[in-house]
Amino acid sequence: MQTVSVRGKRPRPLVVGHRVKLLLVGQALVIALAVWLASAVQRDDAAELRLQDRAARQMLTAVLDRSDALDTYLRSGEEQDLDPYVAAGNRYDGALQVAMAAVSAGDGEGLRAVTATARADEALRDAGSALIVARQEAGDDDPLQPDAAYDEALGAFRTAQGAYAARLEARLAGELSRFTTSLIAVAVALGVGFAALAYVTVERWGRGVRRRQEAIERRERARTALRERLQLAGSEDEGFASLKNHIEARVRGARVTIVHSPSSERAPRLDGSRHEPAEAPPLEGLAQALTDPPSATCLSLRLGRAHARGADDDGDGDGDGPLCQRCGHLSGHSLCLPVVLEGEIAGSVLVATDRPLTPEERAEVLDTIALAAPALARLRSLTLAELRAATDALTGLPNNRAVWDNLRRMAALASRGQRTLTAMVLDLDHFKALNDEFGHRLGDEALAGVARVLRTSLRSSDFAGRLGGEEFVVLLPDTDRESSLDVAEHLRERIEETRLADVNRPVTASIGVAVLPHDARDAEGVLHAADQALYAAKDAGRNCVRSAVVVDGAV
Repeated sequence: MQTVSVRGKRPRPLVVGHRVKLLLVGQALVIALAVWLASAVQRDDAAELRLQDRAARQMLTAVLDRSDALDTYLRSGEEQDLDPYVAAGNRYDGALQVAMAAVSAGDGEGLRAVTATARADEALRDAGSALIVARQEAGDDDPLQPDAAYDEALGAFRTAQGAYAARLEARLAGELSRFTTSLIAVAVALGVGFAALAYVTVERWGRGVRRRQEAIERRERARTALRERLQLAGSEDEGFASLKNHIEARVRGARVTIVHSPSSERAPRLDGSRHEPAEAPPLEGLAQALTDPPSATCLSLRLGRAHARGADDDGDGDGDGPLCQRCGHLSGHSLCLPVVLEGEIAGSVLVATDRPLTPEERAEVLDTIALAAPALARLRSLTLAELRAATDALTGLPNNRAVWDNLRRMAALASRGQRTLTAMVLDLDHFKALNDEFGHRLGDEALAGVARVLRTSLRSSDFAGRLGGEEFVVLLPDTDRESSLDVAEHLRERIEETRLADVNRPVTASIGVAVLPHDARDAEGVLHAADQALYAAKDAGRNCVRSAVVVDGAV
């Protein structure tokens, strides 16, 4: 500022540009008034469009909810599962009435768009009703899937709804364009410089709105794609892989590791091997080996809640606390969240980044896990049901069906790779006498004891199952005859060490051994050869091991 001197008074500042400031303030007030007047004019025009847009979104949401409810009913056949279907239909009807009422009298194109959407929904409802009738006639044990007619009707509705939404978006964009033009016109009238500033401001605001809208649309597209991938997933591992890929795509620079305890941990695997904790490829720097139980090392699983770490944290991210053995030594930042399926903690999602996650990114991860939980729970239940159907309830080993499935599969692999496959048939000695003398309870304990010996004595690549009664089958891939006989003798000795309460004699077993391709050419043949060797062990006095011998092409 400049200063002027007045005789007899102290120098005072000279206010430069005071009128300019007043002019700018006046211009701002005039622009504000013009904006207010323009907004008042545009408000009435935009109210109709906003109401239609909101109704259109509600209509789409109601149809999607109704489709999900129909899918649930087609799988379960439970009448109460139709309640969400009916409720979604009522919500759609309400939203349709709002959309019809919001269309102005002279807007013939808008009325035609709403009417086209309503007709498409009527066709979709007819297809859904046909499926419901078919499901009711099919019975409780015959789940259905949406047919081609329903999918075609759903696609037609999406097309009509998309055209309706595109029209509303175009009209909204037109209103926004006219509003922006009016602002520019007022600004130009008041001054080129101030008009340019106003134009830049409005444009920046418009770009921000578009960016946010585009972000919302991208997010919805990604969520829809995730839902579809989860619906197509055939196993828990595929479902969790889809969850991992989605988070990595949505969170910039994220490296995701998922630790989960599959439902198959609760029952033996169909191939008889032990199940290791499932985990995605580990992040560099993970402190614990993957073979450790995840619940023993993952702090999120142990505490049942999320925990985060910063680049400088030494604990669990919440102050002085225990160090997570899975992610405690990772560099950078990490967020670990438990995955809860049907009230049970089934795993955890570890998100590691080189920077702190924004609140929006944290919310995205949480929403993604919540979105995937129902589908993952469904996959978990299906896996568990399949395992139970192939598992012997008494011993926990694969049952007869699983024995034959794995025998044929392993025999085919051995033949294709020109490798050996040993089959053992193991039969408890004097089992009927044990049942008759001591009761079936001790007989069941003997069977369970043999199952424990088999589970703890074999390799993870070997297979053990219950063929039926007191007979068990053991399959040893890539094992020659001499080594197989050693394994069989070891099993016999371990079984002989088994003791039952109130029984004064040991549990013994006779074992027959046959090797593919030396003793047979296929799965049925090698099991038959092992069975013949078992008879030889019985004839030799029981509690011994015998190998199949092929003489002149016969066992």
